[in-house]
Amino acid sequence: MKFAANISFMFSEWPALERFKQAAEAGFTHVEFLFPEEHDLDELERTVKNSGVEMILFDSDRGDFARGERGYMCHPGQEGRFQAGMEDALRVAERLGAHLINPLAGLVPAGVSVDSAKSVAIENLRSVAPQAESAGVTLCIEGLNTIDNPTYLIDRSSVGFEIVDAVASPAVKYLYDAYHMQIMEGNLTATVTGNLDKIGHIQISDVPGRHEPGSGEIHYPNLLSAIDAAGYSGYISLEYRPANGTLEGLDWLPRERRAN
Repeated sequence: MKFAANISFMFSEWPALERFKQAAEAGFTHVEFLFPEEHDLDELERTVKNSGVEMILFDSDRGDFARGERGYMCHPGQEGRFQAGMEDALRVAERLGAHLINPLAGLVPAGVSVDSAKSVAIENLRSVAPQAESAGVTLCIEGLNTIDNPTYLIDRSSVGFEIVDAVASPAVKYLYDAYHMQIMEGNLTATVTGNLDKIGHIQISDVPGRHEPGSGEIHYPNLLSAIDAAGYSGYISLEYRPANGTLEGLDWLPRERRAN
């Protein structure tokens, strides 16, 4: 299996741009990094190229996070903003060498039905999918739990799969986050192994606490073995908050399994 470290969550003992080097020294060859727009792009590009790791995924513009925004893909009237944001994200992906982008779906706006918001999201993805296909980039839409993110559009796997099917592009897949989906629906093994054709990326952490696999209720040895046996060929990204230090909590994943 191919593992990657999410260095926006892990290696937080170091400044953001130093984490690439720290991940490499810990044995990782691939990382994801959530919001490149928060950093100088020239400096970030140099850091990635000199770090010895490959960036595989980042999140597109999330909007004003402090004010509660979680993207705007499903927002009526924001189609132009979404299109421009994705064009920017594709340029960033080219510079950083990333081949996966997570375009945040957004919270369903007040006064807008879930069905209407879903239709807006589908049309927005249809509009940018050809550009992503040409760039060799996959847009992976993620489901989030609504305890942490009330009214988020994609709150269950079935919603994400429905959108992927409706867009019908090889450049649009579902990002399956086991933490969020354990909270919302459980049934992780059957859901993932039964829908691999729709899943482009997987992120893992345990419940409760969002810490290392093995710290909570998800039986990761069984889940990962089943995913591997089912033929999943994408990445398993470690998007967890280390409970007691990044390096101290890495024993669950032997060093030889961190490199791809």
